[in-house]
Amino acid sequence: LFKDSLALNEAHSNPLGAAEAQRDWGKMLLNRGLKSEARQMLGSAKTGFENLGAQGDVIKVDFLLQECQ
Repeated sequence: LFKDSLALNEAHSNPLGAAEAQRDWGKMLLNRGLKSEARQMLGSAKTGFENLGAQGDVIKVDFLLQECQ
């Protein structure tokens, strides 16, 4: 589901949707205890939000990344 959402958003040049899909995927991975994979996905989401200037989302992803420690 997350993979499909990410691919669709990337195919339609929707960087906000892609970053949101990466964030949500990362949250799911974190909730399953897959911290390394979550860190990678959340890092990609953070980069996407930073590129968009979505500072509120960057802060939220930073909080999630702290949980990956």
